[in-house]
Amino acid sequence: MVASHLAALSATPEGASGYILDGYPRNVAQARTLWGSKAIAIDHVINLTQPRSVIIAKLSSRRMCPDCGFAYNFAKINEGGIQMEPLVPKVEGVCDKCGSTKALNTRKDDELSVVMKRQDEYEAISGPLLEFYKEKGILHDFAILGSAKVYAPKLLEFIRKLY
Repeated sequence: MVASHLAALSATPEGASGYILDGYPRNVAQARTLWGSKAIAIDHVINLTQPRSVIIAKLSSRRMCPDCGFAYNFAKINEGGIQMEPLVPKVEGVCDKCGSTKALNTRKDDELSVVMKRQDEYEAISGPLLEFYKEKGILHDFAILGSAKVYAPKLLEFIRKLY
């Protein structure tokens, strides 16, 4: 279904210049379907990388405002050259976005045991998928070694160099 939608998108003026897929395909079967489509050209696959310990620390340290859903992250990362400051409210106990003074919540899927299980599942599925694209010669790894503010421009430059 997604492959047919992408084929239709590729035939439009909006899709003719390309697009970015985030989180799809999720497995090798889906990747083979896309790869075999004559209407869809996959030029590059960019694998954003971070050490597992950093991913788990960041995901399990997320907190949400119960009123507006604004997200914070209390993890301070200083590991193997990776520097990431926590993203906390400017005024302790007060949401930056809506001013709520209610305690921040941890989502169920951000609890440590759930994060670790999700990461295990991701690694089991993504390993073969990454190998598939590596064999095709289009896989590019990009290491995230700092904050989104610092690395978003670096990622855009990385993408520009591919084209």
